[in-house]
Amino acid sequence: EEKKLEARLEDEEYSANQTESKLRAKEEADAKHIEDLKYDLESANNRSAGEEKKLEARLEDEEYSANQTESKLRARLAAKAEADAKHIEDLKYDLESANNRSAGEEKKLEA
Repeated sequence: EEKKLEARLEDEEYSANQTESKLRAKEEADAKHIEDLKYDLESANNRSAGEEKKLEARLEDEEYSANQTESKLRARLAAKAEADAKHIEDLKYDLESANNRSAGEEKKLEA
């Protein structure tokens, strides 16, 4: 009877050790899986940060380009306005000259 109990006790101890070993192995596997997930998450966050930086740089480029285009358009518009003003002055001068000639011709005809 005592030998049976000792054998049973050994079986129980062996079984408990097996269970404990399996639990340790599972804990280690779970811990490794958690570390892998943390790494994956960190990698994803780094990629997201990289993408965000790329988008920010692209936005800055677009804003710079838009500002350059606006500056060029303003310069062209100012140059056109200046040219138009000069043309108007030239036309006024031409009109005044033509009126003066007409008045001179009229006086000659009257005389």
